[in-house]
Amino acid sequence: MDSTTYEKIARNVPRMNAVSLVTREGILARAEKELPEDVLKKINELKRTMEQDREVYRLAELDYSRGPPEGQKLFVSAIADYYLRHKELLEPQ
Repeated sequence: MDSTTYEKIARNVPRMNAVSLVTREGILARAEKELPEDVLKKINELKRTMEQDREVYRLAELDYSRGPPEGQKLFVSAIADYYLRHKELLEPQ
């Protein structure tokens, strides 16, 4: 993944923070139905990476000292939403 895509996903986190938890859960349910298993695994790996990256918190306008907002499902839903909206990135080049 290039740095531009990574930054776009980080900037998608505040967008997810602005919608309800029910909406985020709906995005995750849709991702589970529409995205291949290997992409879902990559989403979870990327979530773990982003949770440890201070720069992501800065871009996402979150306080790093509070830790990842896991109960809110912000990181995983931001990543899933990005890939659902940009499925062309998943197709072989």
